[in-house]
Amino acid sequence: EQVAGILIEQEAATSEIASGVSVIAKMSAENVELIDGAIGTLEKSAPIVAKSIDEFVKLGTPNATIHAAKSDHMIWMRRLAQMIAGRTQLNPKELADHHSCRLGKWYDAQQDPKLTGHPSWKALVGPHKEVHRAGIAAAEAFNSGDLEGAIRLVHEAGMASEDVMRLLNDLTPPASK
Repeated sequence: EQVAGILIEQEAATSEIASGVSVIAKMSAENVELIDGAIGTLEKSAPIVAKSIDEFVKLGTPNATIHAAKSDHMIWMRRLAQMIAGRTQLNPKELADHHSCRLGKWYDAQQDPKLTGHPSWKALVGPHKEVHRAGIAAAEAFNSGDLEGAIRLVHEAGMASEDVMRLLNDLTPPASK
């Protein structure tokens, strides 16, 4: 429950960063520092969340893979925001596509009819593919010096990521009390 709460907080912070990326180039130094601080906060909590989720996945905790996928997508968006803010370099050739990330591997191997028969299951493919396409393209644009293009593509990845998160939430049964 604590990890789920942290994920919800990270999801909200990641969403704020993703929506703010489109104007970062126009921001004052003070606003850039605020974004930088938000990214720093996410960076501090990310290892704790990742370790906890990895342990839940190893233990076979119900819905752990779905929560891991949510966390991975928040990390993906945070890394794109870090790139735009100049905090990290991303090599597009080293970035995972929608089949080689944890969610993609799980999705491609899934045979549970309760999941594969769910309407959100099939709907997940398009936005998930778009998150990766736009993120990789953003890294290519950023590395070629096209900041405006990179910002636009990060925004596209963020919009698709919101759909991925919504669909993953649809696939997660409510916690029993």
